[in-house]
Amino acid sequence: MSIYLKLNNARADFHSKSLRKSGKNKFAGYDYFELGDFVLPAMDSLSKSGLCAFVSFNSEVATMTLREVEGEGVIEITSPFGSAQLKGAHEIQNIGAVETYQRRYLWMALMEIVEHDAIDSSEGSSDDKKKVELLPSIKAMHQAIQTEDCMLMRETWDELNEDERKLVWMEFKTKDKTIMKGLLHESTKGENNE
Repeated sequence: MSIYLKLNNARADFHSKSLRKSGKNKFAGYDYFELGDFVLPAMDSLSKSGLCAFVSFNSEVATMTLREVEGEGVIEITSPFGSAQLKGAHEIQNIGAVETYQRRYLWMALMEIVEHDAIDSSEGSSDDKKKVELLPSIKAMHQAIQTEDCMLMRETWDELNEDERKLVWMEFKTKDKTIMKGLLHESTKGENNE
């Protein structure tokens, strides 16, 4: 049996399983598969067909390699290696974020996992689209609240225009808004003393 037939059998087995999407994009209002939702079921289906898959990275591409456990058949799927610039994150955290996304998309390509297009799903109001775009800023502000980092809060806040600030402000609970105000006030103390 060829590696291609084995892969098709593994995909058929995989798609007969009941999987649950645990990822939620509350801003655009859709659910999505996280890596942990499907990796173990996918590995089980591949194993039943005598296949093993693994992901590797270099500075230019991420590669999913599928091999026959007993045999010489090999299939490779590649994806250009992207980048991430999470606010307030160290370089290694950005690399880790990219690798996680690359692994997710390579596994989805290997197993032919189909999801609704996030862009299509977010074609609601322009405010909803803008909230999706502002998600990195919102995450940075949550981090600033948790770490009480007034400079991260100030830097993130200052990057937003007035309309963006209104949208972001609505995403926080009253308790968090109080902390945000305090951090923003604290960040200006040094400026006022000069």
